Amino acid sequence: MSSTLSLATENLRHEPGDDPRALRTLRLRFPDWRPWYGHATGRWWALSPTRYHQRIGLLEADTPAELAARMQHIEDFHPTPSRPTRRPTGTLG
Repeated sequence: MSSTLSLATENLRHEPGDDPRALRTLRLRFPDWRPWYGHATGRWWALSPTRYHQRIGLLEADTPAELAARMQHIEDFHPTPSRPTRRPTGTLG
């Protein structure tokens, strides 16, 4: 495991709360997601990427580590819909 990944994982283990390091780590680890800390709710949130909106939408968690685990679960068990393959113009077949 690289030292950067170790540091990133360590940043997610902090107690619940508005932690800029944890937020930065979540954004780097899951660039297609939109995580944030809800000051009014005291909870961590993430808006799923557009490809998951019909099935997932928002995630909520007590800690950044819990939110990361939920996002990873979705990434692992809800594969990205495949895009149709486009053929170059002028080819047969």
